[in-house]
Amino acid sequence: MSNINLSESQLRVTHHTEGPILVMASPGSGKTQVLTERVRNLITNKKGHYRVLALTFSNKASEEMRERLLNIEENIEERVFIGTIHRFCMDVLNSHGKFIGLSNDFHMFDSESDRQDILREAFDYKPELKEILLKQENKQQFIKKVLDFISAQKRSLKAPDFFEDKIALNENQSLFAELYREYDNLLRQQNAIDYDDLIFLTYRIFIERPSITNFYQRLYKYVCIDEAQDLNFAQYELIKSLCNNGFNNIMMVGDPNQAIFGFNGADSKYMCELFIKDFSPIQIKLNENYRSTKEIIEFAKIINPTLEVHGKLKIEGEVSLKIFNDEMEEANWIINNFKDLIENGHAQIENKITFEDCAVIARNKYILKTLEDQLNILGIPYYTRSSNIIDSESDFIRCFELGTRLIINPSDRLHFQHLLEILNIEKGIEDIRTNNKMNGFELLNELNKYVLNDWKEPYKCLLHVWEILTIERPKFSKALKILSDFAAEYWSEEEEFLFLIENDLEMWKTYWINYVKQTTGDLHDLAKFRNQIALGTVREKINKGIGLLTVHASKGLEFQVVHILGMSDGTFPDYRAIKMNGKALEEERHNIFVAITRAKRVLYLSYSKTKVLPTGKKISQSPSRFLPSKFL
Repeated sequence: MSNINLSESQLRVTHHTEGPILVMASPGSGKTQVLTERVRNLITNKKGHYRVLALTFSNKASEEMRERLLNIEENIEERVFIGTIHRFCMDVLNSHGKFIGLSNDFHMFDSESDRQDILREAFDYKPELKEILLKQENKQQFIKKVLDFISAQKRSLKAPDFFEDKIALNENQSLFAELYREYDNLLRQQNAIDYDDLIFLTYRIFIERPSITNFYQRLYKYVCIDEAQDLNFAQYELIKSLCNNGFNNIMMVGDPNQAIFGFNGADSKYMCELFIKDFSPIQIKLNENYRSTKEIIEFAKIINPTLEVHGKLKIEGEVSLKIFNDEMEEANWIINNFKDLIENGHAQIENKITFEDCAVIARNKYILKTLEDQLNILGIPYYTRSSNIIDSESDFIRCFELGTRLIINPSDRLHFQHLLEILNIEKGIEDIRTNNKMNGFELLNELNKYVLNDWKEPYKCLLHVWEILTIERPKFSKALKILSDFAAEYWSEEEEFLFLIENDLEMWKTYWINYVKQTTGDLHDLAKFRNQIALGTVREKINKGIGLLTVHASKGLEFQVVHILGMSDGTFPDYRAIKMNGKALEEERHNIFVAITRAKRVLYLSYSKTKVLPTGKKISQSPSRFLPSKFL
């Protein structure tokens, strides 16, 4: 064990080794530390050749755990898997996907636009389906509705054949079921999966191949699940399928009051009810608070009266409300207040305050827009939590990216078509489209015959680079250097375009460096690199400046100073939750609870008397029902 001082309840968790355990951990109770120390105990003090499986809900949580375990003597990668559930599933599919029809070089269509294109192809596949789409008044909305249906089925672990011979289906359900079948067929024809398939297909492997499940049970003697209140049906069933036939060395840790992913099917009942019913775990509560001050905890108790905090909170802290006439006045006050705190400090904070100690949290992203615009104008650094998707801005590097996809998977018709569109190739390539015998590089080389005009020289450079990447251990850094040198000479007089290319290359360079750090030289692989990009594990960690975050993006983070803006009814809580009431409004209460408990010392709340909607309409606002009465 490490020499970190732990409370009695924390020690009970870290010393527990055999059998199931449920840990209810309130905000600031040292959950990550306890989880980390238990993993440390399992891999350093227990004899035997086994690994620990520690599953998290964010890459940030994985990175934090991994960093805290770097000081152990053993090679951590050989003793413990620390990563998100989706990353674990990707590893399982990479190793065993062939048993359900995936080849080793499968790839993931990770963007929503890719999924939409696949579905459009499904409509085009059958004239009767295409006719149905053409009749839709809002085609884009209809496509989204179908994709939502497909996601819902996969999250319910229902394959397309579930709907076969279902007499009770109405006409609309029958249509959606057929589109699900065609969509999935098109994915498999291109040796591809979508994000929802990660859990669904891994579940299938564990259910259909008991020998593989037994292998993972022997490999991972202990399973630890972080943020278990955010499990949804598919994730819980996946965990159950792994922990079957008496395997019960499983720990779940979480806080039902921080369950805020109901829109994704998450429900704290899987941790608080079903896990108890299925595994009969011992239960331990962590009620100490090592993060927040007295004022902040008192506010959190108003939101959640059941919150228990043991031990005396020594620092008073500050919680205050500010009311403004409009959003611009609100944004300017926030900026000036942060500048004042950085320059003059705060009585409740001993150390010098930096921009990185500060965050602004809103219920929805659009609420931050006025503040973000002002920060941009004033040149004040800030960051947001971005998506996992790489989006190259220059056509040259976009072509490079599409070519790498085809090298990985020559069956990828979707991205092959995207490449043709950028190269403006429309005719004469029918033979290439239908030739299934060529590998990825041969396909790209054959395409060179049809490249015209300004793309001739750039495409020759791209071919040279793609050839480098076909080797077993791709020299990715060398490829990026060749692209950079070519661009600097070829577009030397087009400074704006060259700037876009350089930015794109810098992004790719960062992703590759992060990927290399996470893998050994023998394991560097283009397909795995591409899939890790999709999972967000190699994304650049940007946390310079003030954090501008939605509640969901702020989960797991903490700051000395937090400002929650938009504290008006209809904004926080969201107007849709107010309309639905019941469970939706209860989840909004969890949302504000999470936002409040991100603050360590100082919490500001604010709202403006008027707000401009995204449509341009100006409305009056009243204070949020979540605000303490003493402020009103």
